[in-house]
Amino acid sequence: IRLRGGNYLVGPTMRPGTLHQYNASGEFIRAIGGLGEGPQEFSTFFSLTEGFGDSIAVVEVMGRVKILSPDLRVARTFRVPGELRRGFLLADHRLFANNVVRTANAIGAAVHKLSALGEIESSISPTGSVYRRDRPWTHWRAIAAAAAKGVWVGHYNQYRLEHWDSLGNMRQVLVRDPDWFEPWALLDTRPNPTPSPALTSLWLDGRGYLWTFTEVPDPTWKPEKVKGEGATLT
Repeated sequence: IRLRGGNYLVGPTMRPGTLHQYNASGEFIRAIGGLGEGPQEFSTFFSLTEGFGDSIAVVEVMGRVKILSPDLRVARTFRVPGELRRGFLLADHRLFANNVVRTANAIGAAVHKLSALGEIESSISPTGSVYRRDRPWTHWRAIAAAAAKGVWVGHYNQYRLEHWDSLGNMRQVLVRDPDWFEPWALLDTRPNPTPSPALTSLWLDGRGYLWTFTEVPDPTWKPEKVKGEGATLT
């Protein structure tokens, strides 16, 4: 996330529970936080999101959201139901979140609109959103703000984007079929398989362009055998 003044805040990092701040030239400034349950500490988290004003939200996997003030200290903490993966804050302090909520009314929905207190106000069910405990990745979504308080939703295991309005109506679908992103539903359980592609993040910039961020294996990727070992590594 680009901060006011030109610095950047990055997370998660290789040090669990920490954020890293860099200057505009990419030089490291400081580490923020630490692993733990203290007021200025974080657990394992999946994403950072810009909030109202100059605030930033740290979205943690176990359903906790910490709001950082402009000086990057935790100003407020609240919890949301279920297992939380991604989220972004609206101007009215509400949260759109990709989380698994195991209740009769919410289990099939991948994205929920939550109040400022973390309570579910409404849910949307993008196409194919059927939760299976043995295939949790099919429920994972990248999400980003859209016009008129709506939301863009991207599927983790296929290059499919959906635009939903604030009332839960799907307004637009964008599907790409590049040769470097083949949709998948099952994990390859063979020893040391080629990594599967993944759509990991979305971002709507100030000009209205929607950016997608994907992870794909290098075209020249191949397993390497460790000398003296029977196992292989990528």
